[in-house]
This record gives sequence, C-alpha cells and structure tokens, in this order.
Amino acid sequence: AESLGAKAKAEPFQLIDSLAYIDGVDTALLSRAQALIQDELKRVSKRPAEYLKELPKAEDVRFENCPLSARAFERLQRQGGGEATSSAFDLARDSNVAEPEGKEAKSLQAWKKAVDEGQAKLEHQSVKAENLELLRKHGASVWRASNMQLEGLCTVIDKETEEIEREIEGINRERKLHQFSAGNQINPLLCTPVW
Repeated sequence: AESLGAKAKAEPFQLIDSLAYIDGVDTALLSRAQALIQDELKRVSKRPAEYLKELPKAEDVRFENCPLSARAFERLQRQGGGEATSSAFDLARDSNVAEPEGKEAKSLQAWKKAVDEGQAKLEHQSVKAENLELLRKHGASVWRASNMQLEGLCTVIDKETEEIEREIEGINRERKLHQFSAGNQINPLLCTPVW
C-alpha cells in the first residue's frame, strides 16, 4: 500500500489504453482511498509483509494429510503398500483361479463356479491379447490420424481466435473514437459556468 501511494503521488495521471478513455482520476477520491488504507494499516497489527507468514509454505504441504485425498491414500496403501499400483498388468489376479476349499471342495456347484470364473478370466485375457495385437498393427496409423485431426481442429480454432481478436480490436477502436468524440463535446461543457 505504501509503494502504491508513493507511486500515485510521484507520477501524474497518464491515459491508459483501455476503457474508459476520457475519464481522469479524481484526486479527492484518490486521497480518500489512500487515507482509508492508512487507517486500516493503523488498526491492523500486521504489516503488509507479515500477512502470509502464518500460512504454510507450498513445499510444506503434504498430500497425505489433506482430507480430500485421505481416502485415496488409504486405498493405495491397502492395495500395494502405499505406492500406486497399476491393475492393468496384474497377471496374478487375471490368471489365478481359486480352487474351492474345505466343504466347498466336494461341491459340484463350487467347482462349476470356479470353472466359470476361470473361463471368464481366460476370455478376458484373450480379449486383452487381441487388443494388444490390434494396437501393434494399427496403433501408429490411428495415432497419426488422431494427431492430424487434432492439428486440423487447432487450425480452425486459431483462425476463429484471430477473427474474434480482430472483432474485439475493431469494437475497442470504435468505442475509443466514440469516447474521444464525446469527451470533446463534454469537456467544453464542464469548463463553462452553469448559469
């Protein structure tokens, strides 16, 4: 606040290339704003440099302690000792079929269920192998086609962006001209005494 106030006192007002073009800075409002800032600084015990000291630094933040991610960390720890594990290549899970044990070992229904589970896992693995083979054969060409499509979309978006930026520039120039012409009409009226 102190550097801003010093800057405002040291430099005269300059027209900034934005809207509204003809408005000046009211020195009474500027001095009132600076007085309010000084009053606030007197009431608050902290100085501007001290406002952020009680907040933790970014490097001190630990995601394990974040309540939003606590469930995700618990799940990861249950699955693989705290490290992220990928189930995509978990061959033990996909290839092992649990045999019925205990009383279930003599049950025909339990063995049929285990066989069905094994067949489902086998089918799943064959689909994975087929997908990998298709990816090996056609993946590169599909990737290139996808990249070409994305490049085409980027070109279209770039052209639309340029067009919109030209329209914005035209609108801003038109508004600037309107404001300057209105300013030329208003300024003489401000200088003439009212009755």
